[in-house]
Order: sequence, then C-alpha cells, then structure tokens
Amino acid sequence: MACTILCAADLWGTKVNYELVFPSFPTSMELQQKVEDVFAPEHAARRPSDVPPTQSFDIDRMQTFDEKAQQWVDLLTPAQLQDFSQVYIFQRENEYHREVQSKIPPPVPAPITRALALANTPSKVTSPEPSYPATYSSLPKQAPHQSSTQRISSASLAPAPAANTSILSTGGGYSGYPVGETPRG
Repeated sequence: MACTILCAADLWGTKVNYELVFPSFPTSMELQQKVEDVFAPEHAARRPSDVPPTQSFDIDRMQTFDEKAQQWVDLLTPAQLQDFSQVYIFQRENEYHREVQSKIPPPVPAPITRALALANTPSKVTSPEPSYPATYSSLPKQAPHQSSTQRISSASLAPAPAANTSILSTGGGYSGYPVGETPRG
C-alpha cells in the first residue's frame, strides 16, 4: 500500500513542504534517503551565491506532528508515522544555516516527482490538485522550534540502535505553539 509523508524543511530561510510518496510505509533509512534525494538538489539549487558549495543539506533530526497530543514530537521510529503525516526536518545549524520559525506552506509534489512526470509524458502535463485526508486541515501551520542542542550521527540511524539511542532523533521534544499562532523572538 502506497504511503505519502509530508516533509518540510527550511531551505535558506524559506520553508518548503514536499509530498514524498513511498510504495509502502518507509523504514528509517528509506525515509532519510528519500529526504536527502529530494531536499539536497533543491538545497543546492537555491544556495545563495555568497555561500560556498561545500554547504550541503545536512539532516540533524526530524520531528512529526502528533495529532493526539497536538504538538511536535521527535520522530524516533517509523511506527509514529501514518499516511500523510507531517514531518519537519532540522538541518545542522552553522554559520550559513539557522532555522527560521515561520509557517509551513501547504505540501506540493516533490520536485523529483514533478520532473519524472514531465520526462515520462510526451504532452503538456498539468498537476492535479492533491487530495488530503480530512485531518490535514488540523495540522499546525507553524514549524516546530529547534530546542535541542543534541545532534545525531549516521551511526545512530543504524537499523539496530543500542538501548536509549534514537533512530531518527535525539532531541528533547517540542512543547508546541497553539495552532495559528506565530512565536515571538
């Protein structure tokens, strides 16, 4: 059964939100790989001219919106995901990248998906309007706040982590902002 995960990230101060489609629910490694495959080229294409090309898309951790708790939580296992779950990807902060708190835009098909559709269609393609489950409207439009200074390594993303080692995140969670509010400062 196909699964769509909505993935958002900050690319040079602008939030983007892409629909990532999987043939079935993804493993941790499949999710991370697809995020890198989609976001890295977009990150490179949008890189400001004064930023060295060595600054690549570097995943730090991921959070997902927990609809029951109505807050962002660290994504620790793919079991936390459902079809059309919203995920936010934090990049490692450095002198060229700081997370900017702003609203997450509505999701759009991933650029790679659009490019493949255009390449495989001989005539002009128009994108159909995506259909979302009724719960999409309940998702917060605000990105989570990066509150953790802990970082993950690719070793912590291994299929069989050690006890107390997170698969996708080592962050301390997110208390959340009320839906529709923009945090100050």
